[in-house]
Amino acid sequence: LFKTDKDFIQKLVSLLKKSISPSIVRNKEFFKKHSKQIYIISGGFKDYVIPVVEAYGIEKDHVLANDFKFDSKGKVKGFNARNFLSQKGGKIMAVKSLKLKGEVLVVGDGYTDYEIRKSGAASKFYAFTENRQDRQAGYYFFWIFFRGRGKICH
Repeated sequence: LFKTDKDFIQKLVSLLKKSISPSIVRNKEFFKKHSKQIYIISGGFKDYVIPVVEAYGIEKDHVLANDFKFDSKGKVKGFNARNFLSQKGGKIMAVKSLKLKGEVLVVGDGYTDYEIRKSGAASKFYAFTENRQDRQAGYYFFWIFFRGRGKICH
């Protein structure tokens, strides 16, 4: 774990708020309108994810991410190892723990996001490649698109 503290995390939040993907910014009203149906599942930490997504109407209880542990001086001393997201297959476990009803769609930029679909915890996976393309997730997106004869996902 890297050495950091609450002051650095606040600076990180400011930087992240200025680095939101253009398509996300353009669709801010969509996120606000549908925020009750949107969950953020992240391998990051709540301390910097929540302040960024709150501007898009996403409630704290709709953010599943890792938890820092702080000492009395505000320095990070570790993380909650019992949190699903700190474990292998954590995103899958996190989605299953929500016990969502209806169709579950996953939009993600990495292989662990695709694994949610692969495990059956979601019915569809949409690769978000605006910022980067994880080679493995990109491969599965490519395979699904062409194997499905033009369908984005199946």
